[in-house]
Amino acid sequence: MASILFAVLQMQEEMQLTVLFGHYHVWRLFTYPVMVLLPFLLIMTINAQLDQALNERKSELYAAAKQD
Repeated sequence: MASILFAVLQMQEEMQLTVLFGHYHVWRLFTYPVMVLLPFLLIMTINAQLDQALNERKSELYAAAKQD
C-alpha cells in the first residue's frame, strides 16, 4: 500500500516538474529570439542615427562650401 502511495506521489511530482519545465520551455522559446533580436535592433538603430547625423553634417559642409 505504501509503495502505491509513494508511486502516486512520485508521479504527481514528475507532473509538476513537467508543468514547470513546460513553462520554462515556452519562456525560453520567447526569450531567445528576443535576446538575439535586441542587440541587432540596437545596432540597427545606432547605425540609422549615425547615418542621419552623417548626412546632416555632409549637407552642412556642402552648404558651407557652396557659400564660399
